[in-house]
Amino acid sequence: MAADSIQIRMQAERDLERKGYRFISRQKCAFCGREFEWWRTPRGKLIPLTACNLEPHWRICGRAFRNKKPSMQTAGYFRQF
Repeated sequence: MAADSIQIRMQAERDLERKGYRFISRQKCAFCGREFEWWRTPRGKLIPLTACNLEPHWRICGRAFRNKKPSMQTAGYFRQF
């Protein structure tokens, strides 16, 4: 089962990259504690995707991104927006 979920995750990541999305960084949600990833869309906007299944994080944690912008910090060589 774990191997299947890893393959599904990897396929979803490849699909996003093929569509022009770019991985930015990974963080832990301050509200629900789950890990999520910031991805940049082909139009340049940021979208938070839950790390385990790459679906929009606000579907799982509706409180997290209400009227907020991500912080301007650096994480390694990626810049978080």
